[in-house]
Amino acid sequence: MIISFLRFSLITLCLYPLFGIGQPLSEVFYLKGSAIAENQDKVYINYYSNTLQKGISDSCKIIDGRFFFKGFTTDPAVVFVKLTRDKVIDDQTAIIFIEPTKMEIRIATNPFEVVMVSGSKTQFEYDSLNEKKKMIREKHKQVITEFEKGNKDKPDVEMESYYEELRLLDCNFFTSHPNSFVTGYLLQFYYRQLPTDTLRKYYYNMNKALQSSIYGIRLKELIPKLKLGLAGIRAPDFTSISYTKKIISLANFQGQYVLLDFWADWCVPCRKNFPSLIKLYNKYHDKGLEIMGVADNDFKEEAWKKAIESDKVGMWHHVLRGLQKNEKGEIDQTKSISEKYNVMLLPTKILIDPSGIIIGRYKGTEGDGLLEVKLQEIFE
Repeated sequence: MIISFLRFSLITLCLYPLFGIGQPLSEVFYLKGSAIAENQDKVYINYYSNTLQKGISDSCKIIDGRFFFKGFTTDPAVVFVKLTRDKVIDDQTAIIFIEPTKMEIRIATNPFEVVMVSGSKTQFEYDSLNEKKKMIREKHKQVITEFEKGNKDKPDVEMESYYEELRLLDCNFFTSHPNSFVTGYLLQFYYRQLPTDTLRKYYYNMNKALQSSIYGIRLKELIPKLKLGLAGIRAPDFTSISYTKKIISLANFQGQYVLLDFWADWCVPCRKNFPSLIKLYNKYHDKGLEIMGVADNDFKEEAWKKAIESDKVGMWHHVLRGLQKNEKGEIDQTKSISEKYNVMLLPTKILIDPSGIIIGRYKGTEGDGLLEVKLQEIFE
């Protein structure tokens, strides 16, 4: 069963220097494997050890096409596997689920893939789910190809149908496998897209082992954040540097209606929506409407600026969402505007009234008509 992740090879036992002596056998994992990897002499893994309560990075030499890892984890854990030292998650990264048991994997290149041969029940659940997703991708292969090429003429409804099938498949899995660590892991990516009551249901259907895992604890912490950015609450203030190199704060626009448009240069639906936004801006700006674009382009500023210029939307304000990297090269979301407003889906628009209260939230493209109606009620 294909995992689609990393490369492995080691016959040498790689022990983590931080591990203590005398850990219970129920917390030990053994990961052996074979690798066909030309010009690569090591396998690198990164994961969070709930036993040690910290992230672990390790590597092991590939000797005669074999490798071996030993470590500690109480629960099934997600491991990122690579054949290079960098921690960038890309198409040369595999994700596998390890468990406190003996496991065997096989790594191949061209194309890069990792197969769990034996040992991890959680990985086999993940593989089974991914096989079904593969069939859905094959069904929508043509529209996906057009979308990835940036074909703006392709109807968004086709991609929405594809995404909806994937969401439905995952949600059915969450219901049928409430205690699977795959459920716990994947829900981290859904908490901003599913209704609060639905997330609570999934959480309370989990057994105590999953609820007390890193995934369960994280989900419990995230659920209260779902109220962020919802209608009826005060809009969180923020300060940033605008596209025109000026310091800009949301507080500067007190007394006006402000529409926050969360977008990115790579988001086709976002940019297809710009002509409609331009019409709304031209119609209501003189009556008190300001628009501020918040772009998910912190590490691709040139692409951000080029999109603003080519799409001719420089008439309103633009800032970046506020992602930064710390000294270790890790993503820091402390100043992320998207985090303050609980935005994951692009495009998302949030309408704020003159007193600073959120009065509308419009996700995806389905809310465009509702936004237009709301602005008509306000200004006409």
